Amino acid sequence: MEQLSQQGIQQKINALYNLSDTDLMEEAKKMCADFMAWLNDNFELTPEQELYFEGVPETLLFGWGAQFAGLIITRGAINLDVSDPPETRRTKQIRTQTTIEFDFDPDNTLVLSGNGALTAVYKD
Repeated sequence: MEQLSQQGIQQKINALYNLSDTDLMEEAKKMCADFMAWLNDNFELTPEQELYFEGVPETLLFGWGAQFAGLIITRGAINLDVSDPPETRRTKQIRTQTTIEFDFDPDNTLVLSGNGALTAVYKD
């Protein structure tokens, strides 16, 4: 199981993108249904990460799960910046920005595209 780090997240994304469309959709459904359970099933969290996620409201966890579920089914690029905090203790704020496009024409196939960015910002 991967660490919840920039490298571990990239390894998980690579593994997800190697799945069949059907299996990837199942992972996206799990991610969207309960993002925290999906994280726990797929990553080793440090005690500090567990404590951080305990303070995240359920509404936000759902939003993150929905964003990433929508993004992974496009197999789009995900840029991550989850660098370690500075030596002085600061509060971590997570910012996400996602662009997802779903183009459906009943006479053709479904076209999905997307990209996203996740940045950990440390505030004094």
